[in-house]
Amino acid sequence: PRAGALVEGRSPGGRRVAALWSPRPDANERTWTAAYFHGNGMQLADCAELAPALHAEGFNLYAVEYPGYGPLAGDEPGEAAIVDVADGAMALLRERLGVPPSRTLLLGQSLGTGVAVQLAARGAGARVVLLTPYRSITAMAGELFPWLPVRLLVRDRFDSESIAPSIALPVRVVHGTADEVIPFAQGEALARRFPRGELVRVEGGHH
Repeated sequence: PRAGALVEGRSPGGRRVAALWSPRPDANERTWTAAYFHGNGMQLADCAELAPALHAEGFNLYAVEYPGYGPLAGDEPGEAAIVDVADGAMALLRERLGVPPSRTLLLGQSLGTGVAVQLAARGAGARVVLLTPYRSITAMAGELFPWLPVRLLVRDRFDSESIAPSIALPVRVVHGTADEVIPFAQGEALARRFPRGELVRVEGGHH
């Protein structure tokens, strides 16, 4: 596909898959690719603006869309569907674009950190960077609504803290101390759960 092209296919579960492919102009088989999993308030069209910064750092950009967002609007969202579509997107990256897991950085932001962690556990990449992550959706809901039985009410858990100990890859957690959406303590606690976790504390940083 050409630079900036929409890559489309089907997931293992038969769902539609869409991803944005934006390689560096001088990319070759040794160039690393950042597989980017965006936050809740974004969609695929917003991800293109990340390309120049990632190119400058030496990475191709491969941004993955979720069911119910952007070009996949109308598809049923939810944790199982998102992970299934992300699995399909990573298969396209390997098989159609020729990028192996050994040259793939899993880059998750906010909601997307839960997706990146699950893919890391499935062997989809070799490095992980999590921007403003949460321990789990259940833990976040517990902080926001401490009077509710959230473990019974939350359907989509994205339980990164339970998965983290099984991930042997290097994981860098980047979190601002003034994050008004996901408290810094969530990222700090999650970083400790990874065997090779590293916390980058951004003083005064927001979400």
